[in-house]
This record gives sequence, C-alpha cells and structure tokens, in this order.
Amino acid sequence: MKRLIHSLTFSAVFLFSCLSHAQVELPEGAENKEEAENGSPKPESQVSVLCYHDFSAKREATEMRLREEAVAAQMKEIHDSGINVISMSDFMAWKRREKELPEKNVLITIDDGWRSVYLVAYPILKEY
Repeated sequence: MKRLIHSLTFSAVFLFSCLSHAQVELPEGAENKEEAENGSPKPESQVSVLCYHDFSAKREATEMRLREEAVAAQMKEIHDSGINVISMSDFMAWKRREKELPEKNVLITIDDGWRSVYLVAYPILKEY
C-alpha cells in the first residue's frame, strides 16, 4: 500500500480522502449505527479519489502524463490490495448518505478526453 501511495504522489496524481459522517439518532453511549445494533463499532468508509489527465505508452512521463507501465502498476496494486473501485454515482450516493460502502474504496476519474485515455488507460482499466 505504501508503494501505491508513493507511486501516486510521485506521478502527480491527486489523491483526496473523504470520510462519511452519518447524522443519525443513536441510543445513549453508542458511537455509530453498527454499535447501536450489535454492540461493536463499524469502521468508517473511506473513498480515495484519483484524478488522471494523460497517458502514454512511449512518451516521457510528466507531471500531467503517466507512462502506461505506471498506470498498470497502480491498477494492479489497487486490485491486489482489495480496494473496492466505485462509480461516480456510487460516490455521490455515499456522499448524500443514501448508500453504504465497504471500508476502503477508490473512485478513478480522468479529465479531458485525450486519445490516450482510450488507447492506453482503457485497456488497463478494463483488465483490472
């Protein structure tokens, strides 16, 4: 996991964490809904948002462009770590407190519409 975070930071991919804090009426002494129902606390869900810009199989990596092998390594690490990849609609429902998510999640976003998104990133994302 440390290798993944280091790789993302080094590659200038932005990582944001958002924590869900549901507003619910709980019995006195219970800190969350799970604890109120069965006596044990439920871990809070966390969503990391990854924002990518451009990809390349051959061109040099920059602050805004990742090499194909770096993207593949990051997606493999996410997959192997068991982190749940969610959609934007799942993320928005979670933020509105309409949906519960597992403890560890990631939302993968890509801005602009460079050709490399389809030619380089899409095959990797489809694989994982």
